[in-house]
Amino acid sequence: VWVLDAYTTSNEYPYSQRTVLEENGISKDEINYIRNSVKVIIDAYTGDVTFYRTDKTDPIAMVYEKIYPDLFSKEEIPEQISDHFVYPEYLYNIKAKVLIRYHNIQPDVLYRGDDVWDIATHNASSKVSSTKGTEINPYYTMVKTNDSEKMGLMQIYTPDEKQNLISYLVGSTNGATNELKLYKFSADSNIVGPMQLDKQIEEDEAISAELETLNTTGTKLTKQMIIVPIKNTLLYVEPIYQTMLNESEVPVLK
Repeated sequence: VWVLDAYTTSNEYPYSQRTVLEENGISKDEINYIRNSVKVIIDAYTGDVTFYRTDKTDPIAMVYEKIYPDLFSKEEIPEQISDHFVYPEYLYNIKAKVLIRYHNIQPDVLYRGDDVWDIATHNASSKVSSTKGTEINPYYTMVKTNDSEKMGLMQIYTPDEKQNLISYLVGSTNGATNELKLYKFSADSNIVGPMQLDKQIEEDEAISAELETLNTTGTKLTKQMIIVPIKNTLLYVEPIYQTMLNESEVPVLK
């Protein structure tokens, strides 16, 4: 079967921050309420579509159910399907950006705006050429904490206009229930951020020499940054890709 996440939204929820839904960089509706309260299961062989309500407390989904009594399945999602659910990326992106300002909800802090974060950035090119870098998009990774090991969505934060890592957000799913957990470091912890690590890597003579052998005429190097939580440790992984500019678009693994 194929699983689709379905959302209920509104822009009329009282006293809530509004955000703009975007798809491929194109602005869409403005909302201040969103829930992933429905899962859509599609049979890959027959094309049959079944809607399941996974959030029984969502009032919008309740209204849909009363208007269309045959819309949602009366049964629960089979465990052999729900065991494979992951945190919905669309919902996670919205929540991760709202948390930049609203991770600290003390009224005086919100009023002053003196505890604001940034989405962590890194340099995607082969050389550290920018002080700002490119925002790291959320990514799925195995998250091993002291109490569990599961597949989770990760987003990394740095303090506003600083480069050290201040926190990371893990989105995971327990069956049909979505869970968010924010791990925060102390303000003076000075954990190395992606941009700082980029600089350290570039200054390593052995690594720098190896990259120079790849960064030849007719090629382009691109980099990613993945940070994996393993108990009380962060493992930094930086994949580096070499693209041949004048050859077929079919990739060659070397």
